[in-house]
Amino acid sequence: MQQLAKVILPKIGTITVHYKGSGHCKFSTNILQFSFRLKTAVMKIFVALSCFVAAITALPQQDSFRELINSDLNSCGRGVRPGPNSCTCPDGTTFTPGPSTLDICGASSAAAICTCPDGRAVSSPTEQEIKDFFSFLELLNSDLNPCGAGSRPSTNSCTCPDGTIFTPGPSTLQICGASSTAATCTCANGRIVSSPTVQQIRDFVKASQKI
Repeated sequence: MQQLAKVILPKIGTITVHYKGSGHCKFSTNILQFSFRLKTAVMKIFVALSCFVAAITALPQQDSFRELINSDLNSCGRGVRPGPNSCTCPDGTTFTPGPSTLDICGASSAAAICTCPDGRAVSSPTEQEIKDFFSFLELLNSDLNPCGAGSRPSTNSCTCPDGTIFTPGPSTLQICGASSTAATCTCANGRIVSSPTVQQIRDFVKASQKI
């Protein structure tokens, strides 16, 4: 349960709101001086606003996590949902994979050990791999996508100047090498376009992963 907000009212008390997920919130307060009716009205307004902000903020994270579950980065297989407390970080932290635990293991190269529903033990993607995956999703949905924002690339649809053929994805963002190099790609509708240069992609990734 995530703490959303804590408001301290001098000489009156505090209001704390926790977000429980799926649009549900829980609040607590030690306000004693307000009348019951006034306290209830203030709390309802405060909680409603906090929950609204939390729900809106959580939507992109949930969508991104869904994309991750349905991708090749899912060590248990595309579309396979992990179970409760099925992953363990190198430091022993146990967690349930979800939108709020994507970077829970800390170091960018750290991978968790997870147990799939079929009992297999697998290594999770590292934090850096997950960051690259989300950067790729952002790139696909940006104006830098020469086939149009949101257009998905086809298998082996791009070719570097040296003849390397590849499918655009998180692991091939800088595959063509030199910073000024662009690939030639074929869009789903048959159009032939030039991809963003390696330097443009580097700048985009750096901006998208900036903390």
